[in-house]
Order: sequence, then C-alpha cells, then structure tokens
Amino acid sequence: MPSETRLALVNEGFNCNKVLRIVSETQLDHFGYLDEARNMRLSKRTDIALDTAAAFQLYRAMCTTRTIDTVERGLVKRGGGLLHVGSHGAELNAVIALFLTELDEAFLHWRDRALRIALGLSVEAIARSFFAVAGGEGDDKNLTGHESSKLLNIHPVSTPTPSQCLAAIGVAMSVYSEKSQAIVICSLGDGASQQGEFAEAWMASLRDRLPILWVIIDNGWAISTPTDGLTAIDLGIVQSNRIAMIESSKPSEAFQTIAASINRVRSGDGPLVLHHKCPRLAGHTSNDFETVYRSQINRELDQARDPVDAMRKLLLQDFGIAEKSLQEFELTITKECQAAYELVAKTAESPNAALQSKGHFTFNQDLDSTKSSTIAEQIRISLAEILELHSDAILLGEDIADPQGGVFRLTRGLSTRFPERVRNSALSEATILGAAFGYATTGKLAIAEIQFIDFLAPAWNQLTTNITPLAWRTDGKWTAPVIMYAPAGGYTPGAGMFHSQVNSSILARLEGLIVGFPSNPDDARLMLFNAAIHDGPTFLLLPKALLFASQAFNGQKGLSNEPYRAAIILPGTDITIATWGHGVAICRQAIEQFGEGIVELIDMRYLNPLDIETLTKSIKRTNHLIVLDEDWRVCSVGSEIIARVLQDPETFDVLKRSPVLLSRQEQFLARTSGHECTCLPQVDDVVFAVRQLLDWDRS
Repeated sequence: MPSETRLALVNEGFNCNKVLRIVSETQLDHFGYLDEARNMRLSKRTDIALDTAAAFQLYRAMCTTRTIDTVERGLVKRGGGLLHVGSHGAELNAVIALFLTELDEAFLHWRDRALRIALGLSVEAIARSFFAVAGGEGDDKNLTGHESSKLLNIHPVSTPTPSQCLAAIGVAMSVYSEKSQAIVICSLGDGASQQGEFAEAWMASLRDRLPILWVIIDNGWAISTPTDGLTAIDLGIVQSNRIAMIESSKPSEAFQTIAASINRVRSGDGPLVLHHKCPRLAGHTSNDFETVYRSQINRELDQARDPVDAMRKLLLQDFGIAEKSLQEFELTITKECQAAYELVAKTAESPNAALQSKGHFTFNQDLDSTKSSTIAEQIRISLAEILELHSDAILLGEDIADPQGGVFRLTRGLSTRFPERVRNSALSEATILGAAFGYATTGKLAIAEIQFIDFLAPAWNQLTTNITPLAWRTDGKWTAPVIMYAPAGGYTPGAGMFHSQVNSSILARLEGLIVGFPSNPDDARLMLFNAAIHDGPTFLLLPKALLFASQAFNGQKGLSNEPYRAAIILPGTDITIATWGHGVAICRQAIEQFGEGIVELIDMRYLNPLDIETLTKSIKRTNHLIVLDEDWRVCSVGSEIIARVLQDPETFDVLKRSPVLLSRQEQFLARTSGHECTCLPQVDDVVFAVRQLLDWDRS
C-alpha cells in the first residue's frame, strides 16, 4: 500500500465535520502499516498559520490527554490504581508534533503526554503504563507518565531529572553527523532546569551548534517549591537571543512561535530554548496534596489559563465549529479512553495484590507498647532538637520548607521555627551535598535531606571525592561533619525502580562514611544524635515502608558509649538471624511462627562500621547463621558479613551448615507488587530458611 494511502487512512476524519478517531498501535498493526505511524506528523510543514486540520489534530491530542488524566485520577480515588502522574496544563506542547518529521528524535518530560499522543502513542500504551501491565516498552517497569516508543523515536527517560539532557546531546551529535536536517526535542521541568546536567548539556549544545530544541515546561512549581525567578532562563544561564517563549492560553501565537523555532533549529542555527509558561492545574502526583502549600487564589488564577479551554474556545470562535459537534467529538474521545482503560484493566494486577499475597511483608503495628512513636516522628523531633542545640547548623533539601515539610513530612515545622537555617534547595542533589560539604568544612554542622536514595546519583561526585575522603587526605586537619539521610528501600508496591532502591552496599564500602539503617524510632533518634557529635560524615538510610508505622518507643535520651554496636532484638538458642532496616520487622514476623527462644534476631543497626563481634558471639551459641539483606546479593553488606564470619577460624568451626543469605534478586523492581514479592526477601523466605536449618539439625 502506498505511503500516501496509508497516511490518508491514519488521518481519516481529521476535519471539522467528523469526529476524529484515535488510532491505536493495535489497529495500525492489523492493517499492516504500523511502521507508518509516525506519518501522523504533518512532515516539513512550511506554513505557519493554524488551519482547521491542524487545530483539530492538536485538540484531539490535548482533549485525549485531559480525558486520560480524569480517568486515571478517578481510578486512583476508587482504588483501581496506585499512582497518577498527570500532565494538566502542559498540553499545548502537542503543537511541536505538527512540525516534526519521522527522522526527528524526542526526549520527553512526564508532563508531555499530549505531545506523546500527537506523535502517535496510543491510549492503550498509556493505559498499560498506568496499570503496570507488561507489553510495549517496559510498561510494567517504568513509572507511569514515562512512556517511550522506539517506533516513534520517543526515547526512554528515567525518573531522576534531568538525566535525559546529556543523552540528548549524544543523539543530536549523531543526527548532526548524518546531515539530514533532523532535530532533537528535549523537554524538562522548570525545577530541573536548575540542575547542573542541564547547564552542561546546554553549553555543549551551544558550543557545537547542535540541532536541539530544549523545552522548559514552566508551571511555576517544583513540587511544593515556587520557581518564579529561579529557572535557568530567569537566572541568565541561557542567552536571551536563544530563547522563545509561549503562553499556554494563547494557542495561535504558540503555534507560530513553535513553527519559527523549529525551523530555525532545523536550518542549522544551533540550539534554542522554548520557554513554555503554563499553569499547574493539579498536584505533582495523586500523592501530592497541593492545597497544603498552594492558595485558592493561586489555583484559580492558573485555572483561568487552561490551554484545553483556550483551544476549545479557538475552535468555537475562530473556526466556527458548532458546540454540538465539539461535544460529540469530546464524548467520543471520552468513550474511547474509557474503553481502552477498561480493556487493559482486565489484564492488570489488582492494586491490593501485595496485601493479598501470602507471605508478603506488611508491618504489624506494635499495639502492646505503653509508649509508641514512628521513625518519621522521631526524625522530625530530633532534627528540631539538633538545630536548637547547634545554633549555626543548617538543613538543606528539596521541598523541606513549610508548609510541605518534605515529601515524607520529615521536616514539617522546622523552617517556621528556624527560617534562616532550614531552606528549600534547587532540584539538584549535587548542589545539596556540595553546599553541605563546604558549610561543614567551616566547622559548622550541615544536614542534608536527599528526597529518595534513588536520586543520590547526581551527588555521587561530591560524596565520594569531597565528603568521605576529606579527613584522610588532609591527615585529619580538615573534617566535614555532614549528616545525610534519605528514605530507602522497597516494600511499597507501585514505586518502581526509581523509588525502591536501597544502595546500602554502595554506601557501606565508602571509607570514612558512617552508614546507619535504623529499624525503629529509638534508633532513628539515637543515630541522628550520634551523627551530630561525630566529626565526620554520616549517612542514615530510613526504611520507607516503616516510616509511619507505630512502634514501641523508649525515648532514651543519653548516648551510648558504644554507639555502633549491634542489638539483640530477640534471644534464641538454635539459629542466628542478622539483618537491619525493613529486615528486622520481616524477621520478627517470621520468628513468631517458631515460638520464643529458638531464633536469635540481631539488628546490625550500622552497616559501616559492622559489629561482627556481637554477631560471632551469637553464632557460637546457635551454630547457624541467616542474613537478610534487602539489597542485591553481589558485593552486598550481607555477603560481606558472611565473608567475615567465615574468615574467623573459631566461628567457622562452630557452624554446622553454610550461612544462608536472603537478598533481593539481581534485577530492578518493576511496579507490580507481584514482581516485588518475587524479588524482595519476604516473611515466607525467612520461615523456609529457618525450617530448613531446624530440619537439618533434627535429621
């Protein structure tokens, strides 16, 4: 079939007199022209006027996107989904698709759902991503809103921002070398534009005059932090003659600006930045309650700039489309979106599957305790006390200021109490740790919150070349008393690979860094205070699934003379289990099945230094060892513990069987709870390992 005929079929109904249909990848494949999906783009468009056909194609993508957002939010509210990542307000970026060719490449921000749809991504593909259903390109693995398509040249983008920027440089170098006039689109958020990787990428693209259109989606917020005056454009990182601006509520003007910008980049003039000023019409995700930090007036002002409303008004007033026809068009889109989600939902895992799965870890509240607290509460209280005791201490992090008080509310109330010393940082982990390091070298205490341990990577250079080796490489003349902490670990279904990492093994092998992993409120408090009096750096990993779990709390005020000692949680005579963090709660649940006094449970508490002495004493009583480590097996803390135990001749001689290591499987976590159950150590795994050793002893 000639490509012209196929293009006509794909674009069938793209006029004001018919209701446009949404063409799915399945439909395209059925007719044998899946490889032509990219021809939905109106290639090499030379006219700049927004005509009826283009207006309808644009509105189709925008309206579909808004409908999908509505469907997904409803599903999450009813318990039919775990997480919604919306694109409300950024829909006008779909205009970009009208001027791209099948040779162009795209790195798209999660707000760019409308642009993905305009480029040809199907509703079914987006639904698969929402429900974490396998198929397509890792739809069960990537966080919803991060869909890619090799067919459509939409590159896979990771969750930590803006990691896509430097990759876009490499792709631009490739297409530039082909002299094909192809260009690269790379979009990012306003907060991410403050990241060093964007600055590096921008300078590289400018230096080599690469054909990249950088698109900064600026809705004025980086989660809970206002970004007005703080973007790369506001701060002068981008030259004024390299900036084009569009306003979401003015689609006609945006159409012309985008057309001119893409033509300029395609002509070989080098990179440009398209500054898209748009409203934020919903929270960061369905877990973000923006009414906590946004005023009613602010939200109403943004509603008045709704790009979908502006585009609808344009169709009615400028193109003379009848209200009834437009309503029929919108109704058809709603029905098709709902049908697509209903179809995919039939093959999706229940959002509550993790709770229903036998042996999957869920925390049992400690209701027998006369006094209880949570790790989150003790972190918050202890930080306040440390800031009170150290009048020159500072606390840096993303979204930590009131009224948000951090994504996990660990700093709520602190910026109100210490307004000059508790500060929102840019979305730049390297800046957070680098600034904390420099501040600490002046003899003052610096505290740094990393929002998720998964986002530590951009700060790795600061941590490994500045913070941890400082005392060694200056013979102790310089020190860096930095307290770093981050929520870590899995056991939170739906989080995916970029919100479920542990990274404990990587941190534990850094010489000069104290690494703690508390399992209870008392240890969370004591570890913070130990870190505050230590003259070097400390990193505390906070077990994410236990942060808000009510546990027994003794409220110990004093500091131990041996702060890095492991703790015997439950005494026993037959088997020793060593673990930390989430593992303590998992093992306690498993041990309940064997009665008192059989299994000795040791909370290692600190991963560097390791208290092997307490562990070996226990092994000499029980003659058996099980280690539970939530991190990967290879080069893990768990394997290190076993290696040290086996290197001690006395301990080696008393072991009746080889030690058992229970750990995460050697793969990333998908977003389905079933995959998490398979990958992470569970209660049933501990029970099985204990029974095997007991049965061996009795045989």
